[in-house]
Amino acid sequence: MSKIRLIAICSLVLSSLTVARDATALKNDLAGILPAGKKARLAWVKGARFTEFAYGLENTVVYVVDSDDGAIRRLYPATGSGSYSMVNLSADGSRVFFYDWGKGNLVVVNWNGSGSKTVSVGGMAVEYWRNPADGSDWAIVESGDMKRVNIDATAQKVTVCPLACGGDGCGFSDDGKKFFGYNSGLNDKSAFGLYDLATNKWTYSIWVGGCQGSLRAGNSYQHGHNGSGHKEWVVSNADGSLLKAYQTAGAIETGLKQNSLNQNCSWDGGFSAEGSRFTQHPDYMTTMIGMSKVNPILIRLPDLKFVYIEDNLSCTPFCGDMDMVVLPPDPVDIKRTPNRAASGMQHAVGTSELFSLSGRAIGATGARGLAIKRVDGSSRISVHMNTNTPQR
Repeated sequence: MSKIRLIAICSLVLSSLTVARDATALKNDLAGILPAGKKARLAWVKGARFTEFAYGLENTVVYVVDSDDGAIRRLYPATGSGSYSMVNLSADGSRVFFYDWGKGNLVVVNWNGSGSKTVSVGGMAVEYWRNPADGSDWAIVESGDMKRVNIDATAQKVTVCPLACGGDGCGFSDDGKKFFGYNSGLNDKSAFGLYDLATNKWTYSIWVGGCQGSLRAGNSYQHGHNGSGHKEWVVSNADGSLLKAYQTAGAIETGLKQNSLNQNCSWDGGFSAEGSRFTQHPDYMTTMIGMSKVNPILIRLPDLKFVYIEDNLSCTPFCGDMDMVVLPPDPVDIKRTPNRAASGMQHAVGTSELFSLSGRAIGATGARGLAIKRVDGSSRISVHMNTNTPQR
């Protein structure tokens, strides 16, 4: 649901990964922008100079924050730094994925920082997709073409587009029917468009140009990208018609000047949205706005209300490449591990199977108790009371 960002090679400056925002203030700010009764988890990298995203030769660190407490914490690595970018969260918020440019692998880390591992996906992992059929997690990989690769069973690979994105942005629809990317010269076209996997046909956006494309969450097939000068976020409909050009940079410029943060960076000459992307909720996007303090920002698109996740970074180093998921207040801790029972309770493991508090699966024979079910492979959970006669 987001994109690859353009690559610019910059020298390393890792002078001061500054202190995070006050946790209570950030918690309160996030509560004021999120849907009622929901929480959010965000993940991003910082440590690079100003680029569309952290380039592979720059040393970066992955950070996360949960809106429950607003406390920003270092996720990976525990010490030092690496060459990380393309950060994504799993749909249920339980894992963080990012690409390691130094080793050419995908890194997978549990939300709490445990269980880190590297996965070879056969190319550059640029995006994330959850299979709605079974809740499995897939990486969208660029390697001559675009494939989806099962992160936990990498032998499972499916081509989703014969054309690679070329660094201008991509996305894969939640239902797995449409790929969004920049068609660079194929069929005499050079524009963002939707590729239909069933018909092998492209539908192009009427807005020519732009970069850093991203596909909106849900199955509206709406897609966005930076407009000219990176001042707006241009959103198009599935048929290529223009939905709206959101003046994101201007809105944030006004808001930040009200907070007396009005000195532009020398390289910027004004406000410029970089690292922009849709999040895994259709009403939100993330970006970094170039000025005296270049920080990751969460924007609610319907009213352009925003929260800056960090507020102490200067022009270098800067933050980039941020993802967000919106979750129920207390999400069930669903792991990609074998079924486990604790205190008589079992959790569904990335499937739609039901499990009862008695510890027995609720099947045709039935079992008495409370059941928890993943809905449509998403992060939504439904709870059911089974009143069948218990097994003896």
